Amino acid sequence: MASLNSSQSTVLKGYASNIPNLSVDTRLADFLSMYFACHILAEKLVEYKAGKTMKVFKYTSIISAANYYRYNINSAIIEEIFSTDKKRLLGNYSCRMLRNSFIHTMSKSAKNEIETRFVDLTNYMQQWIDLFK
Repeated sequence: MASLNSSQSTVLKGYASNIPNLSVDTRLADFLSMYFACHILAEKLVEYKAGKTMKVFKYTSIISAANYYRYNINSAIIEEIFSTDKKRLLGNYSCRMLRNSFIHTMSKSAKNEIETRFVDLTNYMQQWIDLFK
């Protein structure tokens, strides 16, 4: 049976020690639940416009679908939620980039950015969600 090297073991221990308690980290939990709702709404809207399920979609597809169905929302808000532009730097990540960074690596810096920018980020997402109410 193989063994992990010390570097691999350290990485895994770091992940295990960074698991958030979402009943205490309510901002993180609220952010994630809102993002999941936004993502599902966007995914469905793009799917309805395309007439098929889209495995990957870009924020430009979401803007196009929102315009097609005459949803009145500034495209900059959609970009703030769904952009994956590599030119965006930590401290100005989109909601999608923060979600990806936190979910895939439990990034402490992503968690910190979510907490620091919580009001603005959730405001963008709430505007998107409100379109469908």
